[in-house]
Amino acid sequence: MKKKLSNRINLQSLYSDLDNNVVRPVYFFTGGQAFLIEQAIDRLKKHIFIKNPELNYSLFHGDTTSADDIISLAETYPMFGNKRLILLKNAEKLPTNELKPFEKYFQSPSSFTCLVFQFNDTKSIENTNNENIFIVDTTVDKNNLHSAISEIAADYGHEITKEAVLHLTSLLGENLQDIKTEIEKLSLYAAGKKKIDAIDVERITEKIKFENIFQLLNAIAKKDKKNTLRALLDLESKSEDPVSILNMLSWRFRLIWRVKELIEKRFTRDQILKEVKISSGALYYAQEQAKNLTFGEIREIMKSLYQVDKKLKTSYAPGHQILTKLVLEMCR
Repeated sequence: MKKKLSNRINLQSLYSDLDNNVVRPVYFFTGGQAFLIEQAIDRLKKHIFIKNPELNYSLFHGDTTSADDIISLAETYPMFGNKRLILLKNAEKLPTNELKPFEKYFQSPSSFTCLVFQFNDTKSIENTNNENIFIVDTTVDKNNLHSAISEIAADYGHEITKEAVLHLTSLLGENLQDIKTEIEKLSLYAAGKKKIDAIDVERITEKIKFENIFQLLNAIAKKDKKNTLRALLDLESKSEDPVSILNMLSWRFRLIWRVKELIEKRFTRDQILKEVKISSGALYYAQEQAKNLTFGEIREIMKSLYQVDKKLKTSYAPGHQILTKLVLEMCR
């Protein structure tokens, strides 16, 4: 039986703590939203280093460090200040034998150190249960997605319409880092315009990605290896990052599963649109793909996507090579 996660908080709770000058001894950041995690860590830095010099900030990476090095630093009183911040990125890459020393530290962490673990893999913290660890979940639900995207657009000096948000999320999914990258492009395209609308998204985003990602999905659904490889190569030729492509695939297959469920429950087209919050064009493609796949096939695809996501983030093998192998396996 899995242990219950203690001290799970959201970003609002974290920011409320900081506003009240409360900094926890250990944070685990998770939820997959790299953009929000970076924002939160930046805010944590600004709060700590108002009174403490940045000499007291240290960055480590899970695949190139040891627990002893981190713990030794965490237990060393900071110079020229009273607070130290240590960030461990890609914490899921820590070898298993490096996790054990932290267990003792977590029981009695240093009061003058804030130790932050940034996880890309939520499963890495499933058995965590310690009152000194605060798990910051950056997951964004559909109700808060629009406001999160609106805030990103505002950072670039724009408003964004609800229809434009639907177009973006229909294509890219819910990963805010991918959406931020696209809004940056849209901002350049819409220079001088106060509002980004669905037409802007259609002209710049869908023109570049929409056809290729849906060609890839349709080819996988039809188990057409030749066109699957062609669509993947088209995306790669436009310098699309393998992780970004994987995010879009994961989002799309979760959507296909949900649409297939609603179709079997005899929901109307309008009811499905309201439930899944995507554009009508995206729904058409999802319905077509749902016809070609069983629930069992989608489940196996999702398992493969999870394994490849983990491999892309922890392996030194070329990302495009890993992705090519995955899509060919999906066509079996």
